[in-house]
Parts: sequence; structure tokens; C-alpha cells
Amino acid sequence: MRRIITAALFVLLTLAGGLLLVRFLLPLFTPTNGYLSVNSSIAGTEVLIENNKVGTSPYQGTDLKVGDHKLTLRAKFATASSKFFGNREITWSNLIRLGNNTLSVVNVDFGPSEVFNAVEILGLRKSTTSISIASEPTSAKIELDGKEIGQTPLVQEVSAGVHRLKISREGYLPRQIDINVPAGHQTIIQLNLSANPLPKTVEKIADEGNLTLYSLTTDIQKLIDKTQVWAEGVWFFQERGSGLETKFDALIDSSGRIYYYDQGEFERKTKEAVNVGYLSKPSEKSLNRQAQAAWEKLAPKPKMARIEILPTPTGSLNVRSGPSQSNQILTTVKPGGKYDLLKEQPGWYQIQVGTLSGWVSSQYAKKI
Repeated sequence: MRRIITAALFVLLTLAGGLLLVRFLLPLFTPTNGYLSVNSSIAGTEVLIENNKVGTSPYQGTDLKVGDHKLTLRAKFATASSKFFGNREITWSNLIRLGNNTLSVVNVDFGPSEVFNAVEILGLRKSTTSISIASEPTSAKIELDGKEIGQTPLVQEVSAGVHRLKISREGYLPRQIDINVPAGHQTIIQLNLSANPLPKTVEKIADEGNLTLYSLTTDIQKLIDKTQVWAEGVWFFQERGSGLETKFDALIDSSGRIYYYDQGEFERKTKEAVNVGYLSKPSEKSLNRQAQAAWEKLAPKPKMARIEILPTPTGSLNVRSGPSQSNQILTTVKPGGKYDLLKEQPGWYQIQVGTLSGWVSSQYAKKI
């Protein structure tokens, strides 16, 4: 009996020892490398992991530690590539998860500020053959191979192979990507959509000389709160999009601020068509008092000619309803009085007298 108990204890100890060995030695023989691909719309973007520079885009990282890492991209717009943004520095940072022996892909299409960055982060994990899609903002429409399948966030089983995804939401620029879904894995897709500062259709709300004012509206609170950022987005996408129907030379907002793409060029455009955009909420298409003052500053009305009443035999001059002595007398004006000239006909001037407009003989008036 004692031998049986001793043998059983030996077996148990051996098994326990084996389990401990497996627990501590297995990680030494299990692949723990993560792979990372980073692409950027700006060539030579610096790639940093845990704030340490590891290369420039396009970057291919191997032998990376599995787990969560802080990824930072640091870029600068080329001096010659943009009239408005040349040499500006911009940074993007996010936490990414590198899987065991799998490739994670990060694509960043830089805008002039965070709200205009378009970002894709793709990864894999063992699971059913499926896709998991999340977006910022949420509730974006998802089309898979041309067919609408729902809104973000969404998890759905799909067939293995290459699929085309299109993600869109009103007020943002749509994003289309091709993904290769491997069998037995879930492809994880995280997207940040770029705000669209220029709606497809703009409504004309005013004309003054060669200037035309259009309404630009958005529901995106980040743009409504910071119209300077919104204005920069307009300039940025105008520079990138040669096919835009309407381009803007200046913008105003509801607080009366004016933003110029090129103020010197704007002031030189005296005979060309000039477009001005009004940045506002959809409910504020008409100009408030501050915006109206800004618009009048950009498009001042031409200075109206004036006349001065000359001395008359009777000491006053009749203001008539029409350019004829037979027309009704509306009121009279005194010599030395000065009035805005509205119209003129041979021998007559139409003037504004208080709330009345009437005609006076040019014999007893002169332009000043």
C-alpha cells in the first residue's frame, strides 16, 4: 500500500513539475513578434513607438513586442506644397495593439488639424472569419462590396478573401479601403473620418458688386466652436481639390471675424468675381448683425453722390414727385442743404429728403 501511495505522489509531483516547466518554458518557444506597417500622406513622416523614433514612413516594423504601444507620427507639410500650410508641423498619436505573429497596418491621411485627419488602423485576431468595424464618429454607413450592411460599430461574418469597404457619414469625407480577410481570423478595422469643411451644395445669400456671399453650414460642433480651424480646413481642401465648383477667397463667421486665404490678393481683385463664405450652423443661414458688419466691410457700398441746394429767388426749393414742374410738390428744401443724389435726368435731380424721395430742379442745385 505504501508503495502505491509513494508511486501516486511521484506521478503527481512529476505532472506538477511538468506543468510548471510548460508554463515557464513555453513562452520561450512561442513566437512573440508583432509586425507593423505605417503609411502617411506626407513622405518622410517620423514614426515613434513609446516616444522613440524607429523610422520614417513608409515604415515596416518587425520583431516588435506584442501588446499595446503608443504610436506617434510627426510630419511637416512641404514648403512648396501649400501656399497656406507650407512648413507647418503636425502630430498624430494613438494607442495600437500588436498581435502575436500578425501584421497591424496604420494609414494616416493628414489634414491641417486633428478634425481633418483620416485614419485607418487594421489588425487581426484568431476568431471566426469576420470583420469588426468601429469609427469616429459612430453611426457611419457601411457598404461591403457595394451593398449596405449597417452602421458602425458592427461585427459581421464574411467570406475569406478581398473585400471593398466604404464608410460614409453626412458632414464627413467618405473613406474606401480594400481588405483581405484571412480564414479563421477577424479583421479589426478602426477608422477616423475627416470632417468635410465644404458641403457639396452652397446657397447664395447676397451679391454686392463683384462679390458673392454663400452660406457654408455644418453640424460638426468642433468646427462650429472653432471657426479658425474650419476656415483652415476650407483653404486646405481647396488647395487639394481642383475640381471644386466654388472656391472661396474669404470667409466670415457669426461673430463677425473675417478669414482671408490671401488678403493682399483679395484686396487687389477689383474687377474679378470674388466668393465669400459664411460659416454657420444650418439654422443660421441669414446674417446676424456681426456677420452683416463683416460682409459690409468686405463689400462696401459705393459712395453715393450728393448735391447742395443753391440760393433761390423764393428762399426755398420745391421737391416734386416727378421730374416736371407739373408734378406734385412733396416738400421744400432750403439753400445750403446737402442731400444724397439718387438719380438724375436732364434738368432734374432725384434726392432723398428724410423718408421721402423727390425731384428738384438742377438749376438750383450742384453736385458736391
